[in-house]
Amino acid sequence: MPKFLIDRNFSKITEDELGEFAKNSKRLAIEQFNDVIWHHSHVVIDPDGVVHTFCIYSAPNESRIREHGAAFGGHQIDSISVIAGDVDPEEIAV
Repeated sequence: MPKFLIDRNFSKITEDELGEFAKNSKRLAIEQFNDVIWHHSHVVIDPDGVVHTFCIYSAPNESRIREHGAAFGGHQIDSISVIAGDVDPEEIAV
């Protein structure tokens, strides 16, 4: 199953409220989107104070990621990219 990098923009919530959105996202994935797997996220606050998350998910396709995002709301998806591979610094010879 492909992995995706999702840039989510939470312009209408605070960093403190993000935890509730994460719980709702996980609950929805378990209850309604069992083919969508949340691996992890990085939280970033941009210079304007807007919360962004850069999330790694596995899903059958991009449409399924968008359906999951629409179901829990409170944000917009700025971009979705298919992850072509990973680079581990421990595996790079110097």
